[in-house]
Amino acid sequence: MKLCEQHLNQPYPKKSGRRDFLLGLGRIAVFGGVIIAGYVIKKQRNSGTEPERCPNGGMCRNCAIFSDCNLPAALAARRDAERK
Repeated sequence: MKLCEQHLNQPYPKKSGRRDFLLGLGRIAVFGGVIIAGYVIKKQRNSGTEPERCPNGGMCRNCAIFSDCNLPAALAARRDAERK
């Protein structure tokens, strides 16, 4: 009998209400917003740092854009051509 009396005298566990649900939902929404904003900012920062690609496969000789190219191989080839 003592076991039943102990069980009945315990307070009921706290029930979650609508307010707790909405607060949890709000926290999740804010956390998701921060993650999405961070991803968008990172993409915007990295979009301008994409390296240029050589249209001629790294062969500077007889390249149509050799004089305007700013890739390291073209710069070195122009520097060597000026030395000669």
